[in-house]
Amino acid sequence: MIASHNIYACRDTLAAGFASRRSGMRGCDDHDIDAPDGVSIQVADGHPHVFTRLDPMPIADLHADAVLRAWRQGSWDIAVTRHPPLDIQSLGMLTANAIWDDALLLEELLDAATRGTLISWLWLPMREGPHLRRRAHQSKDATLNADGGRSGDVPSTLTQPRLAGRGGSRVVIRLGRHSDAEAASIRKRHPRKADQTSITAAQRSYIGGLRRRLGMPDILLNGVGRVEASAMIDHLLAQQQDRRYRQR
Repeated sequence: MIASHNIYACRDTLAAGFASRRSGMRGCDDHDIDAPDGVSIQVADGHPHVFTRLDPMPIADLHADAVLRAWRQGSWDIAVTRHPPLDIQSLGMLTANAIWDDALLLEELLDAATRGTLISWLWLPMREGPHLRRRAHQSKDATLNADGGRSGDVPSTLTQPRLAGRGGSRVVIRLGRHSDAEAASIRKRHPRKADQTSITAAQRSYIGGLRRRLGMPDILLNGVGRVEASAMIDHLLAQQQDRRYRQR
């Protein structure tokens, strides 16, 4: 079972590594646990991260690839972190409980971590993920297929913000969407929170104005949440800035 996936990359050298962490179940005999007669105990074990080098590509392409992987593997969200310069103690996130197929890659990423040019992506797959995770969440996410994954490409409404700049920021991109039953349950349990999940009138107006200035047609925004709307605004602002730069 796949517990998590990570990608780490250096924004300067474009060195990048992909890590897959697996989990499994073992019997209590392997852990010196005394169980009563007739009682079977299983313990969840986490295997080390296994890092392999990825082919060099621009950070924007690597970001798109990571989001697409998370989307197709059914992850509810993906966390993108631009790390500030890390001290020796903090570097354990790269070296602890990990297997590196490429020693040079480890050296490159550790160097990036100390210089503050390290960026990482983390997501928890539903497809091939732990059974308890799928059992708890699959029925709550309206975007998942029967196998826990998703088909096709990432929707354009989830096109993500730019990743320029140095470390110290974290963005969590939500990929899933609550099923009707789960949305109704949220409204019942947390009425005020449910009211805050839909796109606001200000966001609708802002998106419409940006699209018109970019020469784009108006689109319906029914069902779009605040997080998705924020991502759309970031993308449109980036397009507007790029257009102004080209017109100089």
